[in-house]
Amino acid sequence: MIPNHVLVLGAPRTGKVRVAEYIVSRSDRPDEKIDRPLDTHSGIIVKTDLNTKYYTTKLNLLIDEFPDERSVSVLEADALSALRNWYSEFISDEYEEIREVLEGLIFCIDPKTLHAHIEESLKVVEQIRDSIEDGFVCILATSERDEEELEDLVISFGFEFVNFSQLGKNEFHESIGKDRVLEILQSHEWTNRVLVHDYEQNKRDKADEMTRGLLDDREDNHNDMDLDEIFGKLRLAKDNVQNVAPEKREEYVNKIIEEVMDFL
Repeated sequence: MIPNHVLVLGAPRTGKVRVAEYIVSRSDRPDEKIDRPLDTHSGIIVKTDLNTKYYTTKLNLLIDEFPDERSVSVLEADALSALRNWYSEFISDEYEEIREVLEGLIFCIDPKTLHAHIEESLKVVEQIRDSIEDGFVCILATSERDEEELEDLVISFGFEFVNFSQLGKNEFHESIGKDRVLEILQSHEWTNRVLVHDYEQNKRDKADEMTRGLLDDREDNHNDMDLDEIFGKLRLAKDNVQNVAPEKREEYVNKIIEEVMDFL
């Protein structure tokens, strides 16, 4: 199956690998490990699968970060400048094929790192979204506190906000945090997927096609043999019934009928 692709983007230490690990942990290969190079997390590709009761699909999580080199700390202005530089490369002809296959963006932020430049950063994310056809955008924050003000700002851009430190459901019984990330992926209409019903039906159809040629002749011969034996029994019974005493004929005929019915 051809995989679908999701971009996981953010500055260093914003939870990119952590969200990928969580998605993998909920797949059919939950123990698969992700390598974490020390110099940069740009270019990490995490291959996983996504299975629901409706469909099954394969995902490639493409992790990238700005700036490209991991330093001890990233100042707010430096992070914003690095994001803009990253976007300039992203819209170049060199990345055209990647843009064409992307179906979603998970943009990871640390509110402390981009606090004064959140709005400017979201404007860049808006440009990234415009370059991805029919793709979803999720702004994922790694924060232990309630980011209501940040959430309102994110929503004003038309993006979905998720606080990755949360889990479960809110007072409206809506999934939040890690559970919401998984729900976003599961509810997306992926380009490449196999519906569960169609998948099972396709397997049965293929099995039928593979065995039909082998079984048809045998089944036809078996049916011919059955009919020959049935008619043979009936002819023999017709001949023999004349030799049966009149008071025994009904019993004899019923016995032959029972034998024929058992044979069928």
